[in-house]
Amino acid sequence: SEEWKGTLNNAAVLRDPDSLTFVKDEVKRFEFQVQNFDGDSITFDSAAFAGHVSIIQIFGSWCPNCTDESVFLKGLYEKYHEAGLSVIPVAFERNPDLSAARESVGKQFGQLELRYEPYYGGRSNKGRASEVFPMLNHISSYPTMIIVDKTGSVRKIHTGFYGPGTGEHYEKHCAELSDFIARLLDEKTPVVLSVNE
Repeated sequence: SEEWKGTLNNAAVLRDPDSLTFVKDEVKRFEFQVQNFDGDSITFDSAAFAGHVSIIQIFGSWCPNCTDESVFLKGLYEKYHEAGLSVIPVAFERNPDLSAARESVGKQFGQLELRYEPYYGGRSNKGRASEVFPMLNHISSYPTMIIVDKTGSVRKIHTGFYGPGTGEHYEKHCAELSDFIARLLDEKTPVVLSVNE
């Protein structure tokens, strides 16, 4: 939980949720290290992303918006997995104990019938999430979705999720993301030729 204060501003406009989190250095490769729920260290780097579109979901099993996003991602995965879509969920849990986190995430994945493997980033803390993803300016919200193309380049980072309770915003958001993923999957992967000197 966080303390915050607000002042009513009738002229206020929300910032675009695709602009809140961004890659600090476009040249630096996008890679990160997490654990699987057996406690093994796993690195996701350019080789892990090559040739397919990846969605990295920064989430927590305790987060209702994350659950709504997981349901949406399940549908995307089922529709596009055979075309080359991967989903890489990284959990940040309230209980810092790995076995307790495994139980919470495992229970949710079982209830939602998610067919991809979850990973563990650490305790649910935005500072901790920013440590796992140091190439980003910050993580300001759960969930945060990072979309990586077939070349390993970050193409979109979306902060938050418009759940079903938002009505037309949810429908529009889901349609736009689905279309974006379909377009990324249709992109041709550039062929890199090696030249003998």
